Amino acid sequence: MMVLAEREGTMMSSRRSFLVGGSALALGRRSSQAQSLGQLKVTGARPTIFYAPLIACVTQGFLKKHGVEATFHWLGSTPLLEGLRGGTVDVIQSAVSNYWTLADRGETTIPVHIAEINQRDGFFLVRRGEGPVFAWRQLEGKTIVAELGGQPAHMLRYALSYNTVDLSKVRLVDGGTGAALRAAYHSGTGDFAHFQGATAQQVELDGESKIVTSVGAAMPEVAFSSVCCLPQFVKSPFYRPFLAAFAEAKTWAHRAPAREVAENVAPQFSGENLDAMVKAVEAYQRLGCWSGPLAISKAHYDQALAVFRSAGAVKGEYAFEQVCIPPPAL
Repeated sequence: MMVLAEREGTMMSSRRSFLVGGSALALGRRSSQAQSLGQLKVTGARPTIFYAPLIACVTQGFLKKHGVEATFHWLGSTPLLEGLRGGTVDVIQSAVSNYWTLADRGETTIPVHIAEINQRDGFFLVRRGEGPVFAWRQLEGKTIVAELGGQPAHMLRYALSYNTVDLSKVRLVDGGTGAALRAAYHSGTGDFAHFQGATAQQVELDGESKIVTSVGAAMPEVAFSSVCCLPQFVKSPFYRPFLAAFAEAKTWAHRAPAREVAENVAPQFSGENLDAMVKAVEAYQRLGCWSGPLAISKAHYDQALAVFRSAGAVKGEYAFEQVCIPPPAL
């Protein structure tokens, strides 16, 4: 606890000095400095249209508008910390829960979280075959094939309990991630499946199953995904222009026609059906996943912590101020 307190004190001190000293610098000067440093490396950790606002920061030209040249790429097999420490990543899509996981295993120089991407869980439940109007208690006695590692699984179990489902009566089968999960369900495993967009929408377009509910709509708003960076990025000339661009990208992704959003980010995905991506964007816009403010709220942080504590998946005590940096006035 003493080590964590000392780390928190150091980080809070550096944040205060940045916010006081940095507020006096003009945005134009920071943009000029950013250009002189080369390209900003914006990275996605999980290839899904759920992270359209972060992709659009680059592909829709919001960063360029703020004087920053940038690239977008997927992290792939590179560990998140390795990418950040090795300089191949500047900002990356993650979740506040990543901080707890890294801190629990003794890592130091842990990424901090500077903006919220999604304020709701982005997974859906699909049902094989026809059935009555969905109610959560129908899952008792059924099998759900899902990704049972980490945050998606913790959120699913929390949603089941939150909707008064007896977990002991639900069979959860680990189908892996991505294409493996899709293949497991396609092979006949499970009465239901737990997919993110646009896989859930593709399964429905294929006539294989119907989306019966959104996990995000069935539980409280939560800090599901966020942008993180190493602490020193907050002192860099990229920081303020990035936040300004991301705020605009998030508003655009929430309000623009769904097809326009899907077409813009589609080149970052291989083999995805555009119609399924459009339907996924429509769903996320209806859910309000991208409608929240730039900052991660303490209420959303506390809800995420409650989910992980209910799963026994966090050991330490991690204050909001230790993990999240409120954005400065832009």
